[in-house]
Amino acid sequence: MSADPHSLSQAAHWTQLWRTGVLHSCSHGIEGNYDGELRLFWERNAAVLPQGARVLDVGTGNGAIALLIHRFRPDLQVVGTDLADVDPRSNVANGTEIFSEITFLPRTPMHAIPLADGSVDLLASQYAFEYAAQDPALQEFSRLIGPGGRIAWILHSTNSEIARISARQAQAITDVLRNDGIFDRAEQVIKELYLARARGPSSLSGNEAAERSRLAFNEAAGALVERTLAERDLPVLGRSVGILQDALGPAAQDPSTALRRLQSGRAVLAEEAARLQELMRATRSEDEMKCLAEALHAHGMHSGFEPLMYRGVNMGWALEAVRE
Repeated sequence: MSADPHSLSQAAHWTQLWRTGVLHSCSHGIEGNYDGELRLFWERNAAVLPQGARVLDVGTGNGAIALLIHRFRPDLQVVGTDLADVDPRSNVANGTEIFSEITFLPRTPMHAIPLADGSVDLLASQYAFEYAAQDPALQEFSRLIGPGGRIAWILHSTNSEIARISARQAQAITDVLRNDGIFDRAEQVIKELYLARARGPSSLSGNEAAERSRLAFNEAAGALVERTLAERDLPVLGRSVGILQDALGPAAQDPSTALRRLQSGRAVLAEEAARLQELMRATRSEDEMKCLAEALHAHGMHSGFEPLMYRGVNMGWALEAVRE
């Protein structure tokens, strides 16, 4: 089966994220590595598998979970799939070496995975399954999971710390790109400098429009810096300051380059906003998790779920299931 081109286009902002080399999608705003309760969850599920069993990590991204499982159980066959055009060997530092024993299948939707019937012993997913259309994905998983096969998933929840921070990050991007108008004001300053280069630097002297643009930008920039210092748990604010500094640095000497940098930075923030909005749409309430458990039961899977606590913080749902 081939991938839906529309779905692949929707995954473009995820492709851009994974190409930056990050190992997990919450790299902006959620600190911490795969240790503690997160590591124990995956090691517990890998520990019960027979020698040489196959693990399928759907929504693998840059392969963080696939790598964790492989390092814990090097004997397992680990395969990672993702709808995005992922390439962990190229995108992650030392990727060629650390992922040498892991198979990756990019541009692969969850409803069309090119593996044989009953060939998967553990189907893993961390913050991925909930983004897919549930029924087609479950139908495909039912085909793939053999007798006694297992599911281990970590999913976004409506009341997790990730959901809380993501909502604030998304609002901050909206403020920076739209409500506060700082990018528009920066663009206007750059355009005034561009005109000044064409007409001569003296054209700025007594230019009331240019002065208004400068003062308006300075006011917005001051407010952004103050907010960045006050809300240090929102890294997107600091990145916005960095984008503006990078763009405006060469503005006086090379306004064309400054404008390109500003537009590129605006696009980066817009892509992050799209990922955050998608994340928030993917969160699941307890009632929705109960419905998911019922759907799994209809496919012959006995499941249970509970909140996943990491260092005392709610990080989502942990779901485990076994084929009856």
